[in-house]
Amino acid sequence: MSSREIRSTKTVNETSTEESTDKIWSNFETKLKEWTQNVLPTLVEEPLKTNLKQIVYSEVDKYVSSSAFQNALSDSLNFDIKSFEEKLKDKANKMADLEEKNKLLQDKLEQLEQYTRRTNIRIFGIPENKDEDTDQLVREFCKKELSLDLKNEEISRSHRVGKKRMLSSRHPRPIIVRLARHNTKVEILKKRRELKSKKRPFGLQEDLTESRRAILKYLRDEDSDFKISKAWTIDGTIFFRPSCEPNTVERCTTMEECRRLVDKYI
Repeated sequence: MSSREIRSTKTVNETSTEESTDKIWSNFETKLKEWTQNVLPTLVEEPLKTNLKQIVYSEVDKYVSSSAFQNALSDSLNFDIKSFEEKLKDKANKMADLEEKNKLLQDKLEQLEQYTRRTNIRIFGIPENKDEDTDQLVREFCKKELSLDLKNEEISRSHRVGKKRMLSSRHPRPIIVRLARHNTKVEILKKRRELKSKKRPFGLQEDLTESRRAILKYLRDEDSDFKISKAWTIDGTIFFRPSCEPNTVERCTTMEECRRLVDKYI
């Protein structure tokens, strides 16, 4: 083999060796990179996490136990409680104001409703018939029982009130009558004494709102500790005489006012 061939063979072998070495190193670099990215973090992460948690918990425990934290917490709670109390107080004041306004509004509406009934009366005890004409029944009642001759135009309207009952019922529904003039109402109500003196099975009463009817019921409650000798109404205002002081006359238009007056005699 000539020297030239020998040199050529060496060159080929050296080249092949370098290529193999490069390939091995490249594979090693790839494996090392994969291990560094995938395996090494798992080997370091858990110890770091554990140590970090221990350090954080330890520092938190120290701060929570310190006077600085307790003072800060106390100041914060006192501020929040005071702020909360102020808000509650403000809301309570607003609620009280709204309740007062609502009560005044309800009282005014109730007074207005009673005023719209200023010419109304209720008649109790008139037998109920099928296809009846209540205007005619009222006129006949006034003429026969009260000796009052009412004209057609003196009655604005009339009708039965309450839940419908059997026609044969011993307690027919009352008739509510709206009269054209207030004076006619006064004239009719003055005749109540005559009905009582004759012991007739009829009754006459001003047409009151539901709340004022409740006041009369409360005053006339037989089971109550408070007794009255008499109770009556004039244009929606309720008057009563306490049994314990028969010369005294009290007046009221609301249940609250009535209870306050009654409490004086119990």
